[in-house]
Order: sequence, then C-alpha cells, then structure tokens
Amino acid sequence: MFSAPDHATAQRMRTARAFVCTTLTLTDLAEKPVWGYAGRTLSGAVTSAQGTGWLRVVAERLDTAHGKLWDGPKTAQQLLPPEIPRPVLHHVHDWEAADWAYRAELYQHTDATVVSRTPVLEHGPALPDAWWAQLRTALDSLAEAPTERIAVREEYIRRAVPRYTGRDVDEIEWCTAHGDFHWSNLGGPDLTILDWEGLGPSPGRLRRRPALSLLSPRPRHGSTSAGDSHTHPRHTGRTRGSTDRLRPGDPGRRPHAVLPRADGSGEGVPGRDIQKADIKCLTPRPSAHDRTA
Repeated sequence: MFSAPDHATAQRMRTARAFVCTTLTLTDLAEKPVWGYAGRTLSGAVTSAQGTGWLRVVAERLDTAHGKLWDGPKTAQQLLPPEIPRPVLHHVHDWEAADWAYRAELYQHTDATVVSRTPVLEHGPALPDAWWAQLRTALDSLAEAPTERIAVREEYIRRAVPRYTGRDVDEIEWCTAHGDFHWSNLGGPDLTILDWEGLGPSPGRLRRRPALSLLSPRPRHGSTSAGDSHTHPRHTGRTRGSTDRLRPGDPGRRPHAVLPRADGSGEGVPGRDIQKADIKCLTPRPSAHDRTA
C-alpha cells in the first residue's frame, strides 16, 4: 500500500524480518513484501511445517511499544466472535534490538484480494450480494463486542463530530468499531476484514436521523436500469436490515462518503446504508497526539 521507506529504515526492517523467520523456523516467500506507513510494518507470505501463513513485523521505539495500537490485533483475536471474518492470529513474538521494540504477528494466510490497493475507491467494487450480507452481519456483531479499549482520544471526537456532522456529541450512539475501516482493509470475494490495530469505541449512528453511509463512486448520469445487477435506489437512510447494493460509478470519479445535512433536509446520494459505519470513513485521520499509544 505504501512505498518503501528510506534505506536505513528498510534495511532495519528487512533484518528484523529475517531474524524472526529464523527464530520461528519460517521460510520467507515474499519477493516483494508489503510496506506499512513510513516503514513501521513489513508484511508478506511465509511457510512453515504447519503450512503457508502471513507474517507482519511491527516496529516501535521502546518508549511507545505499548498500549492500544500496539496490542490491537492481539486483543481483536481474543475479543471478537468468529462471525467477524478475519485472518486468525496464530502466534505473537516480541523482541528488542538497539532502541527498537519489534512484534511479529503470524496470521492464517487468506486467498482474499483487497477491494482497493488504496483507501480511496477509484472504481465500482464488483462484489456479490453475499459479501454485503456478510459485511452487515460482521459490523452488527462488532458493534456489540464489549471492550474498554480507547483507540482515539475523546477530545478529538468532541472536536470532529460537530465539525463534520453538525451534531452534538451527545446525539451520537457509540459502538465498538474497527478504527481504520476503509476499502484497502476489506477483502473479497469472500469478506475478510484486515488490520485491527484501531479497535475500540466509536460514534456509530445519529439518533433519530439517517445513519452514516459508506458509499461507492457516484453513478453515471441517467444510469437507472433495473436490469443492472449493481443498480441501487437512492439512499434514503433506510433502517437496519436494508438489502440495498452499491452501483459502480465512473472509473475516474472518487467515492463519496457523506452525511445527511445537519437539519435533516439534505437529499442522499446513491450508496449502501451501513448503520455501524466507522467515523474514520468520514473524517480525516486523527493526529498522533489524538490517537492513544
């Protein structure tokens, strides 16, 4: 998803990956491993006597290698029910070298392909009805999962909710959310949800108003054919249980994730209603200060 970091960081992370492969008796299969933001993570396929897996190596400075983000994937594995489809976390291995702390997470390998290589969707997702049904079930189950984690500071939420929704924080119903819910963390054609670092409470829906929506690119003007397998009626803030589907839009158009107008009078845009949509689909990523360590 991200470009390789500077040479020194890349070399340090490759050395860490080679070290843990030796330590855990893994064979590295990744000719082109996947970089995380600023070289913080390095991931790729591996194999062992137990079969093929996915190895993710995370690095933090010693004084920040703790807390909610560091333990997110491990907590998600322990906390979340099996109806939320995600790669199983088989093993965690920690070590330190110089001024760095490292964590290796060995996951079940999945054949799912991410819907988009970037968080921004540039084309209509060709996903079956079953995928959307699985997504609704997963988000409903996730919303009810009990947790005391705090992935984003309350001060940030109190600033962001009024600014981007025009509503008071006290009008928001809270639920457990993924914390980094976007298209490159969603796999298909069988639903798989990736990257659980940010798991924690989040604004889930507005009371007595249409719900937040995760939307596809806008449709072509005049495309209303009922025979199109992806056609979708206009978003009307339907209640839970809606079976609406996304419609593919112009490849050059970016997706639109929008909220109803603050006075409730705004007309919706085509899209799929997801009651438990993550606030991070709709607002900029909080700063490092706003996110808990």
